[in-house]
Amino acid sequence: MESGFAEAKRFTSACSGSVLLKDFSKPVVVANLIAWPLAFGAAQLYLNLFVQRISLSPVPFLISLIFTVFIAWLLLPVRRRGPRF
Repeated sequence: MESGFAEAKRFTSACSGSVLLKDFSKPVVVANLIAWPLAFGAAQLYLNLFVQRISLSPVPFLISLIFTVFIAWLLLPVRRRGPRF
């Protein structure tokens, strides 16, 4: 039977920051990959309303991925501690 300290140490090592960042980032990336085609279609429809046409590059979508992953990483400590009510 393990002592409480050994069990706590095992739990802490299993919940290291890099593992949590990786696990927490996966749903964010998947959500972005699902949203990108929808956003691209909506942006194309909107841009087609204008007389002067411009092309839509993947740069805004990559920036949105970086931004949303960054926000998820910032919120990770809040998720680990829980809300402060």
